[in-house]
Amino acid sequence: MESTIFQTPNGHRTEDGTMSVSAGSQANTPDSCLLIEASLSGSIHDVKTLLRRGVSPNVREKMLGATPLTLASLAGHFEVVKILLDYGACVATRDNDGRTALLEASFAGHGELVKLLLDRGAEVDAASRHGVTPLMAACITGHAQTVETLIDRGASPNKRDILGKTPLMEAALGGCTETVRLLLDSGADVSAACRDGRTALMMAAASGNREVAALLILRGADTLTKDGNGNTARDHAALMNRNDVVDLLDYWTGKELASFGNAAHGYGRFLTPDRVGRCPAFAD
Repeated sequence: MESTIFQTPNGHRTEDGTMSVSAGSQANTPDSCLLIEASLSGSIHDVKTLLRRGVSPNVREKMLGATPLTLASLAGHFEVVKILLDYGACVATRDNDGRTALLEASFAGHGELVKLLLDRGAEVDAASRHGVTPLMAACITGHAQTVETLIDRGASPNKRDILGKTPLMEAALGGCTETVRLLLDSGADVSAACRDGRTALMMAAASGNREVAALLILRGADTLTKDGNGNTARDHAALMNRNDVVDLLDYWTGKELASFGNAAHGYGRFLTPDRVGRCPAFAD
């Protein structure tokens, strides 16, 4: 005889007490589509109504394979996420690209949601199909508080994506000095290179992020390292017309010390970024 399934606040539960939660059915009923829309828009009333009606919290929309949980997490709807989890939404579910709810919340910088998902069992280093971790996602968008939370919860600062890029490289590209500082303080490898040989310093240089470049140098980045094409960080800065970064790198390689006059004396004081990432030697 087939078991009866009852809807409870913790998901679908059979009469013998075992959980029976669908992890990947497509949203091909009107109510399933409505649940996805309500989760994305943050309609608490509609989400509760549909879940009480028996709609699975783990349905997927057809195009990207996103679930109500991943969509609500990206949109930052804390209460909706909490309700979905209480009704049995799978915190580990991924969309077609392998992105989890934690990755989406981290990318968008929803700090409290990140904590909630981790408290509910989300894997802190769960990577997408392209190797992007939640920490990388937060670094891409420069959400320093989220980065700090993920590091405190055990995220690795030296994971790599399929191109060999690390969280530090993403932070250097984005130009968030505080994020870079957090990563370095947690043990990020300042000398790591991605598959084409570029380092975080090269990426900061090409992006024109001079305060980040200065911080990386002060933490041990080698200004003379070459990538797979034989280019140094200075070359990357010059190719992108990042003249202020070229000046910084020339200073450190001793090529144009005279142009800095008195700044050549006591360089550490002039190049050490303050708590908001400004370098006195390069003040605007």
